[in-house]
Amino acid sequence: MGLFKEESLRKLTQTEVRVPKRTILIVDDELNNLTSLQYALHAHYEVLTASDGSEALELLSSDPDPSRIHLIISDQRMPQMTGVDFLARSLEIIPQTIRIILTGYTDVDAIVDSINEARIYKFIVKPFDQQDILLTIQRGLELYDLEANNRQLMDALSFLNGHFFNHMRGILQKISGSTEMLSSELLQSLTQEQHALLNEMGGSTENLIHLLNRASELSFVYTGYHPLHLEHLDILELIRSVGEHTLEAESTEVTLRFEWNVATVEDESGQYYLEADRELLTGALKEILENAIQYAPKPTEVVVSASIAESQFCIQVQDQGIGLAHEGGNHLSMPFIRGTRSQEFQPFGLGIGLAKAKAYIEAQGGTLLWEQLEQGTCVSLLLPFLKEQSEGTTVEENEEITTDSLAVLLWSNQETEFQDYADMLEFDGHDVERCVGPDQVQKQIQSRNVDVLLVAPSYQEKSTLPWIRQFQSLKPASSLNIVVVAPELKTEEQQDFIDNGVLVYTSSSPEYWQFIQLIHQ
Repeated sequence: MGLFKEESLRKLTQTEVRVPKRTILIVDDELNNLTSLQYALHAHYEVLTASDGSEALELLSSDPDPSRIHLIISDQRMPQMTGVDFLARSLEIIPQTIRIILTGYTDVDAIVDSINEARIYKFIVKPFDQQDILLTIQRGLELYDLEANNRQLMDALSFLNGHFFNHMRGILQKISGSTEMLSSELLQSLTQEQHALLNEMGGSTENLIHLLNRASELSFVYTGYHPLHLEHLDILELIRSVGEHTLEAESTEVTLRFEWNVATVEDESGQYYLEADRELLTGALKEILENAIQYAPKPTEVVVSASIAESQFCIQVQDQGIGLAHEGGNHLSMPFIRGTRSQEFQPFGLGIGLAKAKAYIEAQGGTLLWEQLEQGTCVSLLLPFLKEQSEGTTVEENEEITTDSLAVLLWSNQETEFQDYADMLEFDGHDVERCVGPDQVQKQIQSRNVDVLLVAPSYQEKSTLPWIRQFQSLKPASSLNIVVVAPELKTEEQQDFIDNGVLVYTSSSPEYWQFIQLIHQ
């Protein structure tokens, strides 16, 4: 006899899975606009309406669960309260909601300065196309889901910090203490093998506590629980101090050489300072130096240099080690990823060092990059800097990295392949155009000013490198920046692209700020 009757099974297979509709609030004092938008959206979403900002705020305040409203569309010109003012006040009630504003051409300049204050996702200029507004809403809701997932991850990390890490640390400390006490009290009665076993248990437990502490530190930065303490740092002195301290702790078979390519305190031009978090910057530099020392055959030399790279202060650590690109490339900057030969140099490790350094630098608005050398790796830590003149106390800020809108082409095998990257670029205000074949790409490059080309490593199972060389010949290299995007790429393939002046982005889960910084630079 079957588990289900045929009739019951048929009913089960015919049952529809009902997904709750997203809720959208429309605020507009013009009845025609309100009605037309409501009609266009009601088939896809649950739609709430209000005729002005005051009515909308009252609706939000009286709703038992206002967080169910995922997106707000508000007109700018309304009596008593503008759309920007309403959206800014709504932040107190539903801060996570996506906000879109409708405005006329004449209002654009007036509201641009208020966009950040009201956390507006996008503004749509009237008259608007219905398909455009539907697509904008869809992208806004996708961003809402992305941010909601990020908050869940942050909550999980917070739990790890507040409960799991402390609990595990307590258990391991008890084991370590018990092992040490047992070894001491039974010193005379234990055999040499038993003593060795207890010592190994104690050492392994201490290693676990050390790695747990490192993972906890990384988690605190990821969740934002490590508040930034920015201060003017004498950067050259800090680099020298961290370098010498790390060298003293690690090995006597290492030569550490400093190269200053900037003015020092003795020069007339002044002394260089970073406005940075001392603890995080020290931690990042220490992790990079420790890697440079640990993962290199001895004897070895490490060169630490400092220079000015446009609007950023650049600290570089050049080693003679096994090479990050050969060991796993960009994946090594993810937590708990270790290089293929790391066991030879450091048998007990979690693969946290590079991830910590990257998180510490990015938490301060900086970037961590590395370049494969013939022997070893050159790691660059880039941070905005301030220069304080030695004759006075005036601090001059350097020019910021440009945030102008860029023309970006996306060439992939399928139209949806680079969807995450397209969403991030559009959210950052860039002009994004998709291309499916190389002929389309070439026409675009020849007919318009293209700043950045994002391309897959292969097209129709062939490497895109020959086409890339062809595109590069169409315009000066300085006017066309090409980025190859791939979750995974073999080391030799990466090197081929790099040798041809192409940036390689191999993140399996694209990170917004990291990717946007790459595009701007």
